[in-house]
Amino acid sequence: MAVNLHQQCKDRLKQQLAGALVFAKVKNCSFIDRYSLARVLLIEGALPSNGEQKDLLENYVSESPLFDFVYGYLAKEVNENQDYNPEIPEQALSQLDEYSDLDALSDRLVDIFDSLPWRYCLTFKLNPEITGYLEDEVTQVSDDIKILRAGNELIENFPLQSGIPRRDQSVHGMSLLGHTGSAVWSEEKLYVQIMADGFFGKWTSTSPELKAIDTFKSILGLLIAMKAFKVEHSYSASIVKSRFYIHKEDDGWCIDDSGELNNDISKTISDLRIDDLNGYLDTEIKKVGHVKRCTESISKALAAGDISDKIRLAGQWLYDSYCGQNELLSYIQTTVSLEILLGEKAVSDLVGLGELLRNRCAYLIGANHKQREKVLSDFKQIYDIRSKIVHRGKCRLNIHERNLFKRLQWIVSRVIQEEIKLVVKNE
Repeated sequence: MAVNLHQQCKDRLKQQLAGALVFAKVKNCSFIDRYSLARVLLIEGALPSNGEQKDLLENYVSESPLFDFVYGYLAKEVNENQDYNPEIPEQALSQLDEYSDLDALSDRLVDIFDSLPWRYCLTFKLNPEITGYLEDEVTQVSDDIKILRAGNELIENFPLQSGIPRRDQSVHGMSLLGHTGSAVWSEEKLYVQIMADGFFGKWTSTSPELKAIDTFKSILGLLIAMKAFKVEHSYSASIVKSRFYIHKEDDGWCIDDSGELNNDISKTISDLRIDDLNGYLDTEIKKVGHVKRCTESISKALAAGDISDKIRLAGQWLYDSYCGQNELLSYIQTTVSLEILLGEKAVSDLVGLGELLRNRCAYLIGANHKQREKVLSDFKQIYDIRSKIVHRGKCRLNIHERNLFKRLQWIVSRVIQEEIKLVVKNE
């Protein structure tokens, strides 16, 4: 759904933006100075302050939609179309021939801004350790999520070269000589593709990008919860950030940019392995079948209306709990995942959140009285630790508490499994 601002609003934006762009600076003929566009922030007040259009702009761009659009769009356009010149450290944007008419530039930017959203596809890489266990070239997880192997779908529909030299250098990494190697889809990797609507700018993170990354983490978290994947933490002296590709739909898909995931997310991706269920899956055929069944169950759960939003979010928080070295943060992230699935404010106000989660966990994942008593006992200790972290500023976990943390991650995984089972059963 296009933004479609009122004409009077667009006229005000065009007039005020032209005045703000007077102060825009460019470094070395290639890089927009972000701070020189600060006056664009003052124009945000001309945009709708409530209602559907405000929500659309936040979803398509950000909470500062005009600023992030103008900066992201101009940063990309200037960087791709201007030649780098180290002898010109800084100049006004209007000194570049293509941007000398600020009124025309302002009109163009506002009209493009009003035409949003654009359609994008983000492609994330998984590590080679799990490539062989999803045999289909394309696995459709949901309307907006696919898992792919390198094949015709990727090679024919998602080119990795744009034909724009500066863009291709940026997307794939520039060598010291200014050349890029040939970019190809690797047969050793699996890829997760996520569709997004909105705007992606240069050197700025917008809402669609952040949501797509969250969705990617969610899928990985759900696959961990379903025991398709496991995380085998390993030591690495240096971490290679995982790069993802951004394609834009325009008479087909064209490579538009790339991005990098942070160290913690990247490291956890590299540590993913197939879960053999403690040796129960003792053949490759069994592992392939197990991963396929898990993926199919997740696919059904993500098509289940309102409950699918909770399941997605719980998977995201569970994945985050496996990332990084801050064990206290990981502990809280795991409890949040549980609260998303089983928490209910009206009831928790009456009986207490910890007691509510404790009982719901016990009766959801305990198959008999003995198992329920075990969950009730463990959960009381687990939630006491959570309270100490949140309310008393606990500094670290001891050995016993670390074991309870692993138990907590197991409980959350079991709850996610049972929630997905209920969705599949009621399909």
